[in-house]
Amino acid sequence: MAGLESNHSDREGPSGWWMTSNSTAVEHLDQVTYGILVVFIALIGCISNGLATYFLATDAQFRHSTGIICINIGFANFAYSAIYLLYVGPMMLLNLGLQTGEPMPSFSLVVWFLFFAAQYFSFCLSANRACAVLFPLAYYQHATVRTTMYICVFVWVISTWHLIFFLLKICPGIWFNAVQSYLLDSSSISSTKPCVDFLRVNIEMYLLIGLSAFSLCSDVACAFRVMLSPTIRAKMKASDLQFLYQSLFSSIFLCIECFLAGYVVANFVISLTVYFILTTLNRVLGRATSGLLVLSFHRKLRARILRTFLSACVTMEREVTLVHPQRLISQGEPQSNKSTDTNGSRREVRTSPI
Repeated sequence: MAGLESNHSDREGPSGWWMTSNSTAVEHLDQVTYGILVVFIALIGCISNGLATYFLATDAQFRHSTGIICINIGFANFAYSAIYLLYVGPMMLLNLGLQTGEPMPSFSLVVWFLFFAAQYFSFCLSANRACAVLFPLAYYQHATVRTTMYICVFVWVISTWHLIFFLLKICPGIWFNAVQSYLLDSSSISSTKPCVDFLRVNIEMYLLIGLSAFSLCSDVACAFRVMLSPTIRAKMKASDLQFLYQSLFSSIFLCIECFLAGYVVANFVISLTVYFILTTLNRVLGRATSGLLVLSFHRKLRARILRTFLSACVTMEREVTLVHPQRLISQGEPQSNKSTDTNGSRREVRTSPI
């Protein structure tokens, strides 16, 4: 690895990984600006997904099939946003990274794993809502908590297999860092080719676009059926409708994200640095949007979060004690049997019989 990095550094020169020989130079101010955006959006994603995951997991009324899937989505998006908040954003702000010769393959593996898991769980949420609308009797009979937990475990296993397939078949022989894998062989590639030609992610691109498109079509069909059928809408609970609308808007943003990052940017962007910045902003924005949608469509969840914070503030105020200094009484001044309470009222002081 050291030899590979030394050869790469010789080809690249002293400019480091941010400025390759075939990519457009990015000014330091632009790097700081993009880094601030990534940190800010990742912070929103951490807060929104963290709150949604915690309060969904600790609320008994969300312990059903759809709630369990949303908990897994929120956890994957929270961990994804946390990595971008604690590692990728500061790396962009400080202009650090692979110029130090320190590979971080573990972070990249976790990022890809969480990204695949969130995509699959979003697909499961759309399929769950479709089954609830199209086959309500079969859904309420078979969509139990135990069955959903088995499905969630299966999705995590599939995400692991997808990651291994991605590493072994699509990017063979490359250190899998989110930045390094894009830049190691950049000098040997013609600058007129789009990024997708040497990233070799065509399978990933079409798979994710296909999943997001299927989820969008399924959610749109279910939403139209619910809106056009008063009978179905009357039988559905308010929480079921909220999960349906959440899944619909999440599928819309997910489809836009996959199309922009997987097709438009990959096929029409030549600079690897611009590709990395655009995909980073796009994906971290998608994770933050998912958490905000959960908080937006669930009124009871927002009310519980607000009550929790208000009760915490009231508890902190009660713990604060106000100490009033006592006035010194002179020897010649007689003591009164009345004293003033903290609220300003007068009360009698009981004298001891002893």
